[in-house]
Amino acid sequence: MARSEDRKQRRRSPWRRLTPGQLTTLITALSGLLTAVGYVLFALKM
Repeated sequence: MARSEDRKQRRRSPWRRLTPGQLTTLITALSGLLTAVGYVLFALKM
């Protein structure tokens, strides 16, 4: 019983599977992307 419920929870939330290292990489990539978008918008305004 417990095993099948564990599988359901794992399938439901992929975020739980992420390690802290992967999470940091993801956040770094997202902030880098936002910075790039900000630069492009700033360049277009100039």
